[in-house]
Amino acid sequence: MSIANNITMPYLKSVFIVLLLFIDGPSFAQNGTRKSWSATDSLQWSDFRGPVDPSSRFDASTHSGVSYTFSRNADLRSMRFIFTTASFMDRLQSWAKADKQTPELLSHERLHFDISEFFARKMLEAFNAHSYTTNYRDEIEKIFKQMMEARQTMEDLYDEQSNHFVNKAKQAEWARYVADLLSNNYTYQQALEKEPVAK
Repeated sequence: MSIANNITMPYLKSVFIVLLLFIDGPSFAQNGTRKSWSATDSLQWSDFRGPVDPSSRFDASTHSGVSYTFSRNADLRSMRFIFTTASFMDRLQSWAKADKQTPELLSHERLHFDISEFFARKMLEAFNAHSYTTNYRDEIEKIFKQMMEARQTMEDLYDEQSNHFVNKAKQAEWARYVADLLSNNYTYQQALEKEPVAK
C-alpha cells in the first residue's frame, strides 16, 4: 500500500472475530474476557491483556467482533423475532507492546472498535426490517454476512487511508466521519461509500 507520506509499515494489527449465535430463547450473557462497546467506557491500554508476540512486526493486535442472538415466538398466524446485536473486543486475545502504547495508536484502535459498533447497529436495523419466511435461519445468516463484508470493506479502507494512523490528516478525517456515523448524521449507504465524507 502506498499513500502520500510513502510509509507502508503497518503499526497495528486488528483481528476481527465473528460470533454467530442461533438461539431460540434468551440472549447469552457475556463473560468477563469481553469488553462491550460503550460511549462512556472506551478502550484503554489496560484492556489489552493478552500475551505479547515480541516477534510481531505489529505494535498491537486487537481481537474484536460482532455478535447477535435472536429469539423466536411462533403462533398459528405469524413468527415474531427479537434480535440483539453487540460489538465487543476480547481482552485476553488482544495485546500491545509496552513501549508502543501511545495515545495515537490507542485512538486508531478505538476507531476500529467504533466501526464495529456502527455495523452492529446497522445489522440490528436490517434484522428488524426483514420479513422472514420459514427459511429464516438462512435469511438471518445472509443479512449477517452482508453486514460483515461491508464492515470489512470499511475497516480495510480505514487502515489503507490512515496508513495505520501514520497519516495524521486522514486519521483525523476518519475520526470525524465515524463520530458522525455513530451520531446518526449519516445513512447506511453513505457508510459504504469508498471515501469518507470530509468535514
